Amino acid sequence: TANKVFSASGTSSRAEVVQKFRPALTLAGDASRGEIVFNKLCVTCHKRGDAGNDVGPNLQSVVNHPSEKLLVSILDPNASIEPGYTAYSAQLADGEEIYGIVSAETGNSLVMKQADGKTRTLLRSGIVALRSANLSLMPEGLEAGMSPEELADLIRFLQTP
Repeated sequence: TANKVFSASGTSSRAEVVQKFRPALTLAGDASRGEIVFNKLCVTCHKRGDAGNDVGPNLQSVVNHPSEKLLVSILDPNASIEPGYTAYSAQLADGEEIYGIVSAETGNSLVMKQADGKTRTLLRSGIVALRSANLSLMPEGLEAGMSPEELADLIRFLQTP
C-alpha cells in the first residue's frame, strides 16, 4: 500500500548500500547476462527496445550515462528523481487510495499511471487529497535481488546501444 511506500525510507542507509556495491564498478560486466537481470528486475517499470513497460523513464536514454551514475540511480532511486516521475498518492472520496505518477492532467481530471503500468483517470471532483510522496515510484532495495557481479552486468547492458 501507499503507507508502506511512504514509510519505506530505508532501514539501512542507501549510502551504505551504494558503498557496499561500489566494487561492481571495477568489474567488466557482461551485457548478455545484464539483459537477464534487466528482464528479472526492471522490465516491470522500464522499457528498453521492445522489452518492458513505460512506467519509469525509457532506459534507452541512459546508454551514455557513466557507470557511477547508473549505480547510484539503481541503488538509491530517490537521490535524483527525473521530472515527471515523482510518486503521488490520491485519496478518493470513496476511501480508495491510488498510488502512482501523474501522467496527464486536464482542468477536471488527472491520469495516474500505477506501478503495474495501468492508467487510471480520476475526476478532480472525486479526489479528496493529492499528496506528493517526494519519492520515486522506483522502489529501494533492488540490490536484494542481485549480486555485485549482476549489477556490473546490468550496468554494462544499460550502456550498450
